[in-house]
Amino acid sequence: MNERTAKDWDYGVRKSRNGRAYPDGRRVNYTTGTATMSGVIMTAHQVRPVSLKAL
Repeated sequence: MNERTAKDWDYGVRKSRNGRAYPDGRRVNYTTGTATMSGVIMTAHQVRPVSLKAL
């Protein structure tokens, strides 16, 4: 087993085909380069909250 996989299991991180889901609600998509958490979208180029209207 890979050491990274073991650490992910210990910390409750779940892998999907193209990203990871963290126990605090963050989802990281490595294909698109975005991380999403509770209505906030972060990209590699800019970080800004999404308004409720946009949702």
